[in-house]
Amino acid sequence: MNCPFTKERLIERSLRIKGIELIRKHIPISYWNEIAEETVEEYNDWGSGQGFGSSDFTYTMKGFIDEMCNRIGGLETIFSPVLMVVKK
Repeated sequence: MNCPFTKERLIERSLRIKGIELIRKHIPISYWNEIAEETVEEYNDWGSGQGFGSSDFTYTMKGFIDEMCNRIGGLETIFSPVLMVVKK
């Protein structure tokens, strides 16, 4: 397993995103674990020599949060100037 982050770190950092309460109203944290596990699986083949910086992790969080936004509908992520969740 070469994933450069854990599902716990992904969830913990995502909870700091502005507007995340819009998702928390609709998707319980227990369900976040399932989506986070799917995200970790996508990165399991990440090479240790490739590096994984803060912008890579921000992109990963965006994908994770976008998946939840898609399941809820009516929400999206934007960069203004940082990653945040907003109503469409």
